[in-house]
Amino acid sequence: MVSDTAEGLRMKIAQSLNLESLITLFHPARGDISPAKIRGAARETLAFSYRMLFSAKGIMASSKILVGWTTVDSASAAKKLAAGLVAARLAACAQVDGPITSHYIWQGKQQRAKEWRVWVKFAASRAKAIEAWLKIHHPYSTPQWVTVEAVAVAKPYREWVMGNAKLTSRSK
Repeated sequence: MVSDTAEGLRMKIAQSLNLESLITLFHPARGDISPAKIRGAARETLAFSYRMLFSAKGIMASSKILVGWTTVDSASAAKKLAAGLVAARLAACAQVDGPITSHYIWQGKQQRAKEWRVWVKFAASRAKAIEAWLKIHHPYSTPQWVTVEAVAVAKPYREWVMGNAKLTSRSK
């Protein structure tokens, strides 16, 4: 069974386009259209289908899950950020780990510090709201905030995260 991943949707599009029937319909032997025009029409149809599916309001855009992380200087600050993001219904889940040792340059000097990392899992639709929330609540003047897209996500977990995002939207 093909899942609702980007690759799964690509396969569904290709199957629904049925390019064989498009080629048969405009077969050059009938004199209707050249092979180059057939390929061009197929590419345009496929591009249109992709734009519809992957637009800002499309299926994949609305189901992306991001993982973000930041660091703070104490376990209590990390727990406060994690609990606050979940309580504000911005994140489906937040985890704290540490202590870790960070090495960095700050104000021209090499530094080493003990920090705690906060991992945050959330619907992509929450990204800007989380960043704004962190600007207000993070104890650092220049907080680290890095996000990546979670590409391979178990379907039940994806549904749980996205369900959390829907609950949040309705509760506002």
